[in-house]
Amino acid sequence: MMKRLTLVLAGMTITAIRKVAVRVRETLEMERNLVLAARAVESETLAGKRVLITGSTRGIGRALATAFARQGASVVVHGRGESDVQRAAVAIAQAAETADRVRGVAVDLSKSGAGRELVERAVHELGGLDVVINNAAIHDPTRKPIWSTSSEEMLRTLTVNCMAAFDVAVAAGRSMMAQRIAGRILNISSGAADSRNVSDSGIASYGISKIALEGLSEYLAAEAHDVTVTTLRPDTIATDMVSPLFPPERHWTMLPPDSVFPAVRYLVCAPREQVHGKVFDQVALIRMLASATRTPLTSTE
Repeated sequence: MMKRLTLVLAGMTITAIRKVAVRVRETLEMERNLVLAARAVESETLAGKRVLITGSTRGIGRALATAFARQGASVVVHGRGESDVQRAAVAIAQAAETADRVRGVAVDLSKSGAGRELVERAVHELGGLDVVINNAAIHDPTRKPIWSTSSEEMLRTLTVNCMAAFDVAVAAGRSMMAQRIAGRILNISSGAADSRNVSDSGIASYGISKIALEGLSEYLAAEAHDVTVTTLRPDTIATDMVSPLFPPERHWTMLPPDSVFPAVRYLVCAPREQVHGKVFDQVALIRMLASATRTPLTSTE
């Protein structure tokens, strides 16, 4: 009996080691691809672009806001609380070494019509918008079955993750068309919206909201004749919202928030026919961009 148990434990250990090795290889490959992808899009200019990023006081949104500002864009940083927004805006401006191209606007997107108010204020701050990124989202801090999800929780998640994005996109699209700006609207979705990933993992409200968001993207794209609408599904990113949902051993294989920028930069700069109305997976897009970069990495990179 003991011998059998020992063999079972040894087998489990070997399996665990193999899984770790695979994750290490995947992580190293992704880091290499991110460097190559960044090279592939570095010639695309963002200087002078006027950008609104929802949910940009932390996580992916903050990383994107910082990257855009560093590239010469004017950025509206958004969050729910006034003090958090202003602190983030100051920090982003300092990181980007700019004093006048980062503005902060606080709006609670859980309130009806708040997305339209946010766009109005952003347009007022910047004079217009060239790029709008619907990044703001909420997630139940615990995994629980759909049977334990209240209608209030579901409604709040749908309101922030989809309805607010609807208000932002519609208001931004109208503003862009009125000013004859061939703008870009990028909706940040999730792998949870992929029907192949639907499971009993306890993220029903979040997943359903992202499925709804991708449906919104399709209808926006169908009626946007001058504005380009695109959807991006980031990989599992190490943020304050996502990390607590996974065990500690999973954290070190997660991608950092700034890993999303090369994909976003491509999507807001690529020719319309290449991206309009399409859904892109971050990892697949990074691999595509990396493969298109012919300059090999040196051993020091």
